[in-house]
Amino acid sequence: LEALGFQVLATNPGVFVREEKNEKGKMYIATYVDDLLIAYEHQEDYTELLTQLRKKFPMTEQVGNKLQFLGVDIHTSEKGTTLSQVEMADRLITRMQLTEAKAKPAPLPQDATKCTSKSGEALNEDFRTQYRSAVGMLGYLTYTRPDLLYARHFLSRYVQAPTTEHWRMLMHCARYVVGTRNLGLVFKGDRQREHAQEGR
Repeated sequence: LEALGFQVLATNPGVFVREEKNEKGKMYIATYVDDLLIAYEHQEDYTELLTQLRKKFPMTEQVGNKLQFLGVDIHTSEKGTTLSQVEMADRLITRMQLTEAKAKPAPLPQDATKCTSKSGEALNEDFRTQYRSAVGMLGYLTYTRPDLLYARHFLSRYVQAPTTEHWRMLMHCARYVVGTRNLGLVFKGDRQREHAQEGR
């Protein structure tokens, strides 16, 4: 990428930037293992870059206004860009066996503030493992779901020794996800918004 005029972003070694130069627009490339997310201003720049990369690497391409990168769904439209994680939300719901459950209106119940490390009875090993896994999935969901940040932080306090009461709080949070699985971050666009493409 450096040979093609890109420079590594000082704050993130997985991101490469090419500044506007010689009538070429600014471009960004986010990399992770064998995934690339490319943001660009001009279609011809993207086409030229893809041609150069394909000379060195076998690549497939996602095109259109619906893409996925590292489990994050990216949907672009005239109104802007939406980032969501519906697939991860569905995995959590299925893992917790809540596909038919009634949704909760908030991430935690009102009595969550009364919960301590000593509340409830100790869980067996299987439920402790499931608790930790679900809290980890909630952590990943917070990439696009800031409404879950506090609940995830609250539940993570008890991952070492979760109890029946902590499990109840976790189930409440998972049922909140049932009713909000489609939520995500929305960035309002403008007429000059950059396009996004993913190469893999």
